[in-house]
Amino acid sequence: MVFVRWGAMAFAAAQTATFYRPFPDGVLPLAWGIIGAFAVAAAALTAWWLRVRSGPASAGRRLAIVALVTDGALATSLTWIYAFDVETAIFAVLYVAAIEGAFRYGTRGALVTMGVLATLYTARDAWAAAHYGHDFLVVSITFRMGVGFLLATVAGVMADRSAREHRRLGVALEREREAVLALRSLGELRSTFLAAVSHELRTPLTSILGFALTIEQRSAELAPATRTMVEHVVAESRQLEALLGDLLDIERMGRGSVALERRETDVAQLAVDLAARLQARVGRQVLVATQGATGVVDAAKVARIIDNLLANAVKYSPEHTPVEIHLERADGGVLVVVDDEGPGVPEALRTTIFAPFERGQVTSAHKPGTGIGLSLVDRFARLHGGHAWVQDRVGTNGASFRVYLPDGPEGPTFATVAGEPWGAAVAERG
Repeated sequence: MVFVRWGAMAFAAAQTATFYRPFPDGVLPLAWGIIGAFAVAAAALTAWWLRVRSGPASAGRRLAIVALVTDGALATSLTWIYAFDVETAIFAVLYVAAIEGAFRYGTRGALVTMGVLATLYTARDAWAAAHYGHDFLVVSITFRMGVGFLLATVAGVMADRSAREHRRLGVALEREREAVLALRSLGELRSTFLAAVSHELRTPLTSILGFALTIEQRSAELAPATRTMVEHVVAESRQLEALLGDLLDIERMGRGSVALERRETDVAQLAVDLAARLQARVGRQVLVATQGATGVVDAAKVARIIDNLLANAVKYSPEHTPVEIHLERADGGVLVVVDDEGPGVPEALRTTIFAPFERGQVTSAHKPGTGIGLSLVDRFARLHGGHAWVQDRVGTNGASFRVYLPDGPEGPTFATVAGEPWGAAVAERG
């Protein structure tokens, strides 16, 4: 409305400066006086708006009423000044007040404002007929005011729709803010819970595992049934210890308190050792193929990456099928590929599967999981400046999980890793 008001004042000034007929005595100074008052009012209303636009709504409502009354009064005064000429177009400034009523109060405000202006304009023409001797032309009034009602109605409908959309967006924004706060609170609660549970369980679990290992060392003195139970206690305790380690790592990485300790590491030998350990523990065949892969990485975290990938492959593939792990140097880093012969990963899950607590469909109900392992794989890879992803195996069933670990944070991006020149060759190898 600031721009519309100044535009209306400029239109009135142009009409007065270029008017084609002589003004009656005293009318021209009065016309310029009203235009000057229009300019002063426009400047004052603009300053008022700049002061209250970020203030309370009540101040804005007061400004709206004063502005509408002021603009309507000045527009009516200008049309009244020009009553001596029935053909002048100065009446168009009345439309500005009608549109302002629409902007401020919707369709109802537009029609009420236009109704008041039409009444005053009719009175103006009646006075002009009596004072200047013009014919009182009803058709001229109905046409000019009819156009005004049409403009006011259109502007009012648009303003109503805009107000409804604004309210809808306001409600949506408020709900989004509430959802963000709830998610933030939930995230903080989850981190607190993970930290508390992990720390509180670690001490008793360490005691249980220590006692179980002590008993296991004297297994020759135990009965076969007791020896089996002790072995189960040790195995389950180790699994629970690994789970608590994963939970603590998730919580630490969420706080950004995990750092890398890079050193030159024979990742290939690391994979061979982990594969042998897994094969001895679960009895699954693990095939290792490597072209020699030494990288400047954090050995402990890379071991966690490989161990979690192997455990994931064992869990999600049939028991009689082997698990394959390939390692090679690739573009200034190490590429780790773990293939299985399971059901694969659907396209829709290939991104979310690396999120915490997301799981695929296991091949056995007796192999539960938490969905943390792959999340740690991805986070440890990113901590190295690399990336983890999954794709179908080429030429056979199953999933191919891949991790690229650059020798330093300046390593290439995932887009480079997944593409040419060596990414396609790895895909062809399957």
